[in-house]
Amino acid sequence: MTQAPPDPVDLKIQQVFLALDADRDGQVGWPDYQDLVRRHLEVFGVPAADPRGVALLDAYRSLWREFLRHGRPRTPDWLTMPEFVTANRSLSLDTSRLDMVAGVPGAIFDVIDGDRDDQITQADFDRFLRGVWRIAAPDAIEAFTGHDMDGDGRISRAEFLWGVREFFFSSDLSVTGSRYFGRL
Repeated sequence: MTQAPPDPVDLKIQQVFLALDADRDGQVGWPDYQDLVRRHLEVFGVPAADPRGVALLDAYRSLWREFLRHGRPRTPDWLTMPEFVTANRSLSLDTSRLDMVAGVPGAIFDVIDGDRDDQITQADFDRFLRGVWRIAAPDAIEAFTGHDMDGDGRISRAEFLWGVREFFFSSDLSVTGSRYFGRL
């Protein structure tokens, strides 16, 4: 019997897990998300007490609580890769408490958009991928061009949120939102 190919959305979520699991212990916990928030703030020079920093921390804290609710972890406060994938898939569909594909990315956009003009540059996007997420895939930056749907050389808030939505909902690995971690 042949095995079905892996689900493309699961593959993308697994890449997020691997990027968060810096100590490679096979689990992701709130400390991993605190480290992610710290990297956002450091890379973009946003003080933790700045309203954008507070909003980002609050958004990720809410996300983490919902992941624990949806992931049903065997170990309190930690998720394994399969639990993390389940939590992401479930939460992306259950928007009754938190819309993870709008709220968290909106807070991220606010941190990246340092001059608050509702646009991010290619340099900012590169810092987001390489500095915050530590993505080294050379083709990941190609996602910028795909996000910039109107071709103006910048990514608007709407374009950024569209890419995140593609990441969590599109099974097409060639679309922009599927290429944050390079081509899978």
